[in-house]
Amino acid sequence: MARINFMKLIIASPSEETAKIICFESDLNVITSNRKKGNDLGKSVITKSLYHCMGADCKFDDKFDVNSKVFILKFSYGSELYTIFRSRGQFKLFDERLELLWTETHRHLLAEKLYDQFGFAIWLTSRASGKTEIASPAYSYAPYFVDQNHYDGSHFNSFNNMGEYSSYKSDLIYEFAGAYDHTYLDLTAQKTDIEHRLTQIETDLKANRLMRERIQNELEQLGYSADMPSLKRDCDEFEDEYKRLATGLSKIRKKLYQLKSDKTETEMAYAGSQRVVRKLCLNAKSLRTGKCPLCEQDIFNTLMVRVNSSISREDALLLSNDLGRDINELDRKIATEEERYKSKLSELAVLKAKMNLVKRDNLTAVQIEGFVQLNKRLLDECAEFITTLEESRNDLDKIKKQLNSYSSKKSEIDKRFVELTREHITELNLRSIDKAKIKNVNSKIEAGGSNAPLATLAWYLTLLDLKKEFNEQLVELPVVLDSPLNIEADDEKYYRQYSLIFSTFIYQGQMIVSGLNLADSEVVPRNANIIILNNEKYQLLNKEDYSECKSVVFKCLEKN
Repeated sequence: MARINFMKLIIASPSEETAKIICFESDLNVITSNRKKGNDLGKSVITKSLYHCMGADCKFDDKFDVNSKVFILKFSYGSELYTIFRSRGQFKLFDERLELLWTETHRHLLAEKLYDQFGFAIWLTSRASGKTEIASPAYSYAPYFVDQNHYDGSHFNSFNNMGEYSSYKSDLIYEFAGAYDHTYLDLTAQKTDIEHRLTQIETDLKANRLMRERIQNELEQLGYSADMPSLKRDCDEFEDEYKRLATGLSKIRKKLYQLKSDKTETEMAYAGSQRVVRKLCLNAKSLRTGKCPLCEQDIFNTLMVRVNSSISREDALLLSNDLGRDINELDRKIATEEERYKSKLSELAVLKAKMNLVKRDNLTAVQIEGFVQLNKRLLDECAEFITTLEESRNDLDKIKKQLNSYSSKKSEIDKRFVELTREHITELNLRSIDKAKIKNVNSKIEAGGSNAPLATLAWYLTLLDLKKEFNEQLVELPVVLDSPLNIEADDEKYYRQYSLIFSTFIYQGQMIVSGLNLADSEVVPRNANIIILNNEKYQLLNKEDYSECKSVVFKCLEKN
């Protein structure tokens, strides 16, 4: 079984040139300070910085400016040594010689790189995509760390930004204990997707059936007698007839226009000839007096003048008479063409009436044809739905069979969870918890007052026992308990409960616990590495440690 052990933590503030260096042993480490004056010295800052440096977002107090700090954690993985660096959202991993292996800023990609490097990860189903993915590192660390302000029972509340997955707790526990793996979550996601698909197909099938019933009713009302080919032939014939009539009307209009134009010109010529005749008649009267009609001088020989004048007047009369006949002829022709035009208009009106009837019948036929084609497509679609429905049901059955193979181990883990939790509750003397209500990993384990931390520890201890019993091959990470008895209690109760923690919470890997006044306490195992803080309040970082680690800090900062 692979194991990660924390070896050295550096918390540095380059801008203030201060730092804190803390070294850890591979077994039990106890970070402590004086009980009466030991608060606010930095115990929680140290414990929170460990998994914060590894990629989680711990809940630091506002007085600790986490964004101005850099965190460097040296750790072992099997026989190999590594160093991880964090500055705000940037992470870097170095080997034993402090050579850069990779750098990352995206939390999910960081989780993937940690999985590739060290083999630990938690797979969860994305709320956004519905697909299984490696969750951010905090989900892998959740069973190993408890914040001093979150000893509130069976909840993973010690890290920020753990809301991206809905109802993830049971999936995380089952996966942590080995009942689930990412294949199981993939199958679960596929099962959910198929179930949604089946619901949609069944809804679509119902809509398809209702649509076909409505179409059948419409077809029964419209009837099936309409003959589309005959209607099309009639439409073509009417269209040809309409074009012929329209062409004929156009020719008649043009001819009428020309005749009326000719009549207008003839009438103008006729009126002109009438004026000429009248004038010539007046001139003839003037010649009988021997006077010239133009200059009124005496004409001594009027015979030739009278002869010429008579000839011109006769021509004018003949011309006027001819023009009059032409006008009469044009009137006759115009009347004839107008009658033809009226006749053609009547024919066109009759044709339009027939075309409207055919159009109405044609519309009915088109509706029938459309309904028939739509019904055919709906039948084809219905067949596709039924095929897809059967295929999806078969796929669902296969997935359920695969998932059933996980059920036995899940049931076994649920059973063992109940047994272990009840044992720890008894060991920790938590009489306020009703053990009969503990049914499975989703059961609430909570207690009030000074028993709340112990109830929380009973739950975490059970999770670690499940992992050891059912999923030993999973990489083991350090357990970090941040001031598990951060409550008001008298000395006797305080030490009695710490004694219960150290005697009950036996962890095969590395364990880091913080608390007050534990340096010389008999309740602390003798093999524990005791880390005593005696600095001033809020002065955890100092100049001396910064001088010691300055070169490492800047070497990590410089490499990208």
